[in-house]
Amino acid sequence: MMTIENDTIVGLDGLESNFDSQAYLSDFYQRVDDPAMQMMIMLLPSIAERIDCYDNLLDFGAGPTIHVSVVFRNKVNNVSIYIFIIISYQNT
Repeated sequence: MMTIENDTIVGLDGLESNFDSQAYLSDFYQRVDDPAMQMMIMLLPSIAERIDCYDNLLDFGAGPTIHVSVVFRNKVNNVSIYIFIIISYQNT
């Protein structure tokens, strides 16, 4: 679920008509100093190093980048990235 500006909760059935994909992408690319993303990029290599090797990894809701899934490149044979924002496909 996702919260929109007026603090109403939007379920899957209303996501397409209430989600502003352009605003999402603008925020994603402008927030390079986002502490959450910095933490993920810094901590994930340590986590990946401690897990066993696997055949497949699914990065669900990967967004417009591969920062998370690329960390596991030496731990899995196949990486599948699933993104659900149509405009992301148009910008690549």
